[in-house]
Amino acid sequence: MNGNGNEALAQAQEMLAESGRLDITARRKLWQAMGALEMREQDSATLRTLTEPLKKRARLALACAKKVMPIWCKCDSRIGA
Repeated sequence: MNGNGNEALAQAQEMLAESGRLDITARRKLWQAMGALEMREQDSATLRTLTEPLKKRARLALACAKKVMPIWCKCDSRIGA
């Protein structure tokens, strides 16, 4: 991450330490710090280019899902089946 990315990460860590939550502004700053978005039409049939920023966002999404999966499974036994 660049300088802005490090700042966004530090702010996110502080927010998480204080409240355990990240507001939408903090989430957007983190996404922006990962690199440029590839803009296209919402229902475009064209496949998205697998850019480095997109890979970073995919890894973040997977890490988040792995973190909460045990909690989801405890709340709904159908998820782990």
